[in-house]
Amino acid sequence: MEKFVIVCATKEFRSICKSLTPTEDKIRSFLFSHSNSTNRVMLNRKQIAEGVGMSVSTVSAAFKTFVEVGICKKPARDTYFLNPDYVWCYDEESRLECLKEYQDM
Repeated sequence: MEKFVIVCATKEFRSICKSLTPTEDKIRSFLFSHSNSTNRVMLNRKQIAEGVGMSVSTVSAAFKTFVEVGICKKPARDTYFLNPDYVWCYDEESRLECLKEYQDM
């Protein structure tokens, strides 16, 4: 099955996206396109920085914003758990399971 990404365009998510800088939005887009079947991105900040053509410090600053506004959580080293309310790649049943896990963190 080919991977696809669904971005949930809720009013809240649109508001968050409008508050992001162009740099943060580019990093957010990169993360959304690199998530796995459990809505996690398993890359370190250096890999992400190379992927978007920015410095590690710029990526680190963006992650601080992402956690503050609820785009993602960081449950483990080099693992970023994307909020299933905002982006999802697979079926609705697994999204709901993932959403519960995300909310329980």
